[in-house]
Amino acid sequence: MDLYENTLIGTFLYGLGIEMGTRLGGAAVVSGVDLLQQTPLDQSLGDVLIKAPRHFRLFEFKRATNRDPKEAEKRSHLLMAMDKAPNGKALFDTSRAIHSLVRIDQVELTNRRLETKLAERAYVGGELGACTIPELCRRTAHAMLAADGEPNARQCDAYLRLLADVSGRLKHPTGGGGTLLVAARDGIVEYAHVAQISDIFRTHEQLRGIQAAYERAAKGRDGKERERGDPNQREIRGKDMDWER
Repeated sequence: MDLYENTLIGTFLYGLGIEMGTRLGGAAVVSGVDLLQQTPLDQSLGDVLIKAPRHFRLFEFKRATNRDPKEAEKRSHLLMAMDKAPNGKALFDTSRAIHSLVRIDQVELTNRRLETKLAERAYVGGELGACTIPELCRRTAHAMLAADGEPNARQCDAYLRLLADVSGRLKHPTGGGGTLLVAARDGIVEYAHVAQISDIFRTHEQLRGIQAAYERAAKGRDGKERERGDPNQREIRGKDMDWER
């Protein structure tokens, strides 16, 4: 039984949302999950881009039965570009840390349950590790909330720019925007708008700033509420999370 990439991606994003909500409870982490598939950034970068203050990840999903050579050609050009770059070793290490290929191997019925077999590895190559959709969701949610960050924003920025340059498909504005979750508390969810989704190159550092602003604002509100003796009156205001500042 075959499973198309967009179906698997939808299931992964839904499962990741449930996993993050379960782990966070009533708290929030400033984060963004951009579905790039079928956008101008699809062939330039990948299918799914995930951003959190200390985590950055780019996923490419491919069926094992997909024999299109374009992905292999893109990977070959990327490896050659990194080999020629003065900072090639750092770019290669960054790629291995943040850019993953998820192969959809098969969907099979076991014990009256449908189970999707996946295999994940670094986009630039390496050993494939078997996993399932729930395992991929749990692993990603854990990384998004981890205290220790992966490559810094400057390294991620350099790698994404090289990846886009290799594809040669990001020469003009994409015309499409995106959003970041900036607050979720007491049932109130607020977002910040990114006018151009290609502005992902500058969002990682800003994510850290927005998360810090959120935490300061939350501490300030909690302190005032304790002074008033009314812990139930909590509100997230957009001005505390101004994306543009």
